[in-house]
Amino acid sequence: MESAMLNAEVEKQLANLQLEDVTAQSRALAMITVLFSRCENDSQVSAVAAAVPSLYSCLESPDQLVQANACAALTAAAALDDQLAASVAEHSTKQLVALLQQCCSGDRADLQLNVVSALGQLARDQQLTAQALMEAADDRAVRLITLANGQTFCLRMPRYLKNPELDVLGKKKFARTFDDTCGLYGIVFSPFVPAGGGPPPHIHYADHEWFLPGQDGDVVRVHAQAASTGPYQTYQPGQIPAVNMPAIKVGGVEVAYGGIGYSPPNTPHTWKASTDLHNFMAIWEFAWGMKPAVNIPESETNATVVMQLTGMWGLPTDNTAAMFGGPQFAQEARGPLAIPAPTLRDLMRLQSLFDRAEDPKCCKGACSATP
Repeated sequence: MESAMLNAEVEKQLANLQLEDVTAQSRALAMITVLFSRCENDSQVSAVAAAVPSLYSCLESPDQLVQANACAALTAAAALDDQLAASVAEHSTKQLVALLQQCCSGDRADLQLNVVSALGQLARDQQLTAQALMEAADDRAVRLITLANGQTFCLRMPRYLKNPELDVLGKKKFARTFDDTCGLYGIVFSPFVPAGGGPPPHIHYADHEWFLPGQDGDVVRVHAQAASTGPYQTYQPGQIPAVNMPAIKVGGVEVAYGGIGYSPPNTPHTWKASTDLHNFMAIWEFAWGMKPAVNIPESETNATVVMQLTGMWGLPTDNTAAMFGGPQFAQEARGPLAIPAPTLRDLMRLQSLFDRAEDPKCCKGACSATP
């Protein structure tokens, strides 16, 4: 078919899209799909490319067949050339992802297939990743996490408080807290931590904790019981190394940007910045004592008082580092940890916390997409 004839036929079908009859609209989209598939050279692609913007609004149609045929037409358009595929990806990915989410409930099998086909074409042509698709679903950022075993997980990050409280030194933000996550988690957000920085050794008797470097090139080192000392040991409330239990020998494993560190409850641990850290997050579940546990060691110079006050919150903190054999651990402790490495199950647990706390009754309008 000559380019002029092809263009004329496409224009005819675009006119049919303006009709109120959804049957005529769905037929027009089906014909446009066929016409796109008949393009054999650059001249023909150029002749039909101008029609593509008219297809995006069809994804919002209340009629499923119109939506399905619009997906098919966009799939055909994206297959024509890279420039057109880039335009389709830019203008329709968010709509397609939203449509796919709607398809997850109800009997919409045909529409599901067409949406998946369109997204699959964009993924082939534009290297559209699962991370990009998830980000298109809403304004929450997505972090691609790679575990030590090579498994990957797209972690959809939470929204953060618009006006977070600062720690007593004014260097950290309590980006989410027990009070605005329905008691599910909290985040200590550090815009900058110099190399060597980090909290004293401490224990969370109730909290899981995750450590998330925030910028490419950043590395944090997680310290806890060394694997060489034997089986992983937990400590019950009231048990504190170097106070009423023997001090422990610790190891240290480095977690670079793109990875995630983890400490289970009842585990003496800490973290230190191997490099300067930017936008570093320590994520606590459940974070009941998060703010006092951060503020007390920063504002009190008497190590015994720090231990007593933080212990009252179930988070005994040792400013002397005696529980790890002394402050030299930060320079000396290296090697595998006895604590289990984070798994996909741990990340799914964290994702569940984030998602559940997005309920409006938790943040009550006080959150936005960036920390």
